[in-house]
Amino acid sequence: MIIEIIIILLIYITLMIVALYYYDLFQSKDMYSKDELKNILPYFKIIFDHISTEYSISMVILVFIIASIVGLLPLLLITHWIVNSALLGVILYLITPYIKSRFEETQVTVTESYADSAVALFIRYGYIIIVGFSAGMASAIIYNWAVFKLIHFLWLLPNLIALSAITVISMYRSIK
Repeated sequence: MIIEIIIILLIYITLMIVALYYYDLFQSKDMYSKDELKNILPYFKIIFDHISTEYSISMVILVFIIASIVGLLPLLLITHWIVNSALLGVILYLITPYIKSRFEETQVTVTESYADSAVALFIRYGYIIIVGFSAGMASAIIYNWAVFKLIHFLWLLPNLIALSAITVISMYRSIK
């Protein structure tokens, strides 16, 4: 079960990076060459280079894994159809900018409190948290649909589209 979910998560993130490439391409230009439309692989290195210069790679991986687990758990433990939706991901996506702005106003720079460290972590890696959470939710929804048949395909499709849009937009904001 765990291996299957990890495989689904890795495939999903890879597909979202490909979708991010086209989202970034369509945002930046009006006319495209064939090479721009086909040449996706160098974009993976560009994203990795940007993330490694902007963030700590080990912290990005740690935050992503924790956020993915937090996104996976409710959907794997609770079988109700409303939980197996994009609702939690949409709520997190909508309230994160507000929470980040409120935390930035009241942030203490030097302290030994774990709460202040968590706030600083949330401010710095907020979009990575959204990406991990929504990717974990999408993986769990796909798994619940494919293996347990808890949800119908017509419920999976709009929720997966919503979570994919949230994932791509959050990835775009984290690298720009």
